[in-house]
Amino acid sequence: MDYKDDITLPSPSQNDKAEIWEEIHSPFLSQDIEVIETALEGIELRLQQMLALARLSASDSDVDRAALQKKIKWLKGEINRIADQIENG
Repeated sequence: MDYKDDITLPSPSQNDKAEIWEEIHSPFLSQDIEVIETALEGIELRLQQMLALARLSASDSDVDRAALQKKIKWLKGEINRIADQIENG
């Protein structure tokens, strides 16, 4: 006889699930939100820098486009690093 066949557990309601989730996560929630907001501000800053470099590259001025591309690549790496930190907590 298989024990799992004769045992049925009640499914938690949506309200129960929400309460359990909040109980587990609430001590960390406000701190996590601040960390994520700071990280997103860092991403936004780097995107603004990339836009400024793209505008500079598109201008008629005499610029070193290879150096600009190198800086763009570095900024992209920084954005990915920050995004990975957010994703991995």
